[in-house]
Amino acid sequence: GFDTFTGYPQGATQDKDSEIFKCGNYQLDENYDKFLEELLLTHEKCNILGNVHGNHQIIKGDVSSTIKDYFNNYPHELVALAYFDMGLYEPTKIALQEIIKHCVPGSIILLDQLTWKEAPGEALAFKEVFKNIPYKIESSKYTPMRNIITLL
Repeated sequence: GFDTFTGYPQGATQDKDSEIFKCGNYQLDENYDKFLEELLLTHEKCNILGNVHGNHQIIKGDVSSTIKDYFNNYPHELVALAYFDMGLYEPTKIALQEIIKHCVPGSIILLDQLTWKEAPGEALAFKEVFKNIPYKIESSKYTPMRNIITLL
């Protein structure tokens, strides 16, 4: 998981000026990353392979820079499922550009705000990155702004 833990960064010109995506919104408590790591470890322990730990990683910082470092350190990684809940143009575009290099046919990318009018930057980033990539798109039955992209 990638998160700033400090809330939203400043949006780009492609993003709508919105109270929702205001710089710093959704900032988490100082030690939330430690709580999340503990929660993931508890989840791992409850799994059928409860003796195997460390399958989850929390990457703290702006995904615009941390994702490049991550894939430089783990160039062998394949992405079967990626869930995007950023809503902003720049981090979405950069993360999509990096993740797509590690996807295979059948990989799924879920975009949380793809068709939401409050987050036009996410749709613009998607359209730019995927303009020459074959995919199938499905809207969530329960939350239509959430879309499931399957690579073909």
